[in-house]
Amino acid sequence: MLRVYWAGWYKEGTSDKLWGVLERHDEDGNIMTYYNFWCRRGAKMQFKHVGQNKKYTHKSSSGYKSIDVDTLEQIYPGFMDEANTQLIFGIFAGTVR
Repeated sequence: MLRVYWAGWYKEGTSDKLWGVLERHDEDGNIMTYYNFWCRRGAKMQFKHVGQNKKYTHKSSSGYKSIDVDTLEQIYPGFMDEANTQLIFGIFAGTVR
């Protein structure tokens, strides 16, 4: 199960990007690990396993505006379903750094 820990949106000029941190939980709801995600709107998400290192403040100072899950779903409809699918596939395919 995934949950958004933090998400940011950068929209300036022709840039329209999302970046954030996802928590991965076990079946009992305990946090197992964290992943960064990023993508341009309309592009495939990319992921990086970051373990317990869930730093994100550098993105806030780089112009990313903190957004909640509802706003994230408005910007990227179906985000959570897509993140779950792409992350699990990426883990099994070995494409998550």
